[in-house]
Amino acid sequence: MTDDRQAAFWASLEPMVREDLKRIKVQQHVVEAVHVSEQEARQAFLDSFEKIGVAIVNVPTSKYFAFVTDPVGPELQRYFDENRDKYKVGERVVLEVVRVSKEPSRADQEAARVRAREIYDSCIAGADFAEFARVYSDDNSASNGGDVGWFAQGRMIREFDSASFAMQEGQISPPVKTQYGWHVIKHLGYRQSEGQMEAHVAHILVKAEASAQTLDAAWQQLEMVRTGAEEMGFAEAAKGEGLEVHTTAPPVEKRRPGRLRQRRTERHRMGFQS
Repeated sequence: MTDDRQAAFWASLEPMVREDLKRIKVQQHVVEAVHVSEQEARQAFLDSFEKIGVAIVNVPTSKYFAFVTDPVGPELQRYFDENRDKYKVGERVVLEVVRVSKEPSRADQEAARVRAREIYDSCIAGADFAEFARVYSDDNSASNGGDVGWFAQGRMIREFDSASFAMQEGQISPPVKTQYGWHVIKHLGYRQSEGQMEAHVAHILVKAEASAQTLDAAWQQLEMVRTGAEEMGFAEAAKGEGLEVHTTAPPVEKRRPGRLRQRRTERHRMGFQS
């Protein structure tokens, strides 16, 4: 005996199944109808993987300069008059500037020398040189205890090189001045390599850097020029601070589409640190 509820369920599925069967039959006919010839497959492969080689011949233009005469004044003027639209100059700005240095002052240099001397005194008194290098050195070798490895004479900057090859193994040098700052050098030994004498040293570098006081003084100079310019003019205010006025070349400002500007040259005054 058939359950009426089951019969009703299967009867409701029949329309959906019929639609699915139609779609499957159509897909099957489409797939069976597709045919790719050998030539089509070959062309598809070539389109995907074929590479084309191109030969280029460079012809230097210098060979043809002898056959081209330089245009003379009237000819240049005529060309310019006929092509003025190509040489339009946009809005330009000219700046008058003064520069103050951010380089360390003499006081900053002296402070670096004193700090290097203090490090030297501590190392001579028995402090761990490598540990001091890790803590106080401003060189990339600090993480390696200041060790710069082996080098032959003439490979380092002159003052550093001379001091290194004048020392004895185990000796620590007083601060040595180079363009990079003050160096406290510890000699770790000599060796012969390929007929050359090489030295092995470690060092602690103390750089002279502009202090907050030096930078504040520089900014104060600029402020004096700014306030003084309102009363006596920019050039006179700069002269009063011992600063030279520089005038920049006029850069061309890019035009914004759909907006016309009058050609004009503005003169601005400003100060900055170099």
